[in-house]
Amino acid sequence: MPARAMPARSSHSGPHYTPCPIVQKDFTEADVADMKDKLDALITAIEAHPQLTSDPAKNAPRALFFTWDFIRRTEFNLSKVNVPALVANDEDALESYNDCLGRMVLSSLIIEDPVKCAMITQNEPVDFGDEVRAKVADLLSRDE
Repeated sequence: MPARAMPARSSHSGPHYTPCPIVQKDFTEADVADMKDKLDALITAIEAHPQLTSDPAKNAPRALFFTWDFIRRTEFNLSKVNVPALVANDEDALESYNDCLGRMVLSSLIIEDPVKCAMITQNEPVDFGDEVRAKVADLLSRDE
């Protein structure tokens, strides 16, 4: 039997690529500003956690440090989204923004579920507290 040629692989094609079925479009500048505000509020709540010390890389529980760092990186990634291109439904901008949305969903899983926190961070789970849980719930809510 002759060997089948494998299709060329890129980041958006190939036999293992499945497009995300929930890619959203038609964002506004207000959507991005709202998301930045909500991320900032979440980061502030996490930074108020009593176990997040002045040197979190050395002293904080690993799951808390990982989550804090992950969400700060999400905020940084969001700051790099080309908002005018996003509003115009540019494919690259949509991909970047939707990546941030996916990171926010993962952040929610880590914060709201101790078992998932332990599995994802590969560390002991952390009780993030009611304030952080409220901010992550707000992060994923859509103001209508």
